[in-house]
Amino acid sequence: MDEDQEWRGTAAIRDGAPPSPRPTRTRVQVTGAKTLDETDGAERHDVQIHLEGNFPGGEVDLTDRFALRAGRIARLEIVPAEATR
Repeated sequence: MDEDQEWRGTAAIRDGAPPSPRPTRTRVQVTGAKTLDETDGAERHDVQIHLEGNFPGGEVDLTDRFALRAGRIARLEIVPAEATR
């Protein structure tokens, strides 16, 4: 789940995101991480990141919300950092 779009399955994730109209250069910095309670048999983790690049706005803070089952990503939701506070 990213920017109100949801993709399910490996092929959909690989092929589903529309191509960028221009090449983007992005620098990613992990600024924090925490393990949350397990829900529905999935380990939950939030990873805070700071992105800088040549995309509209130039920089953004995001939270990647991971749910892991058997060591594999079962769900990933990317949300603005302010949505997690």
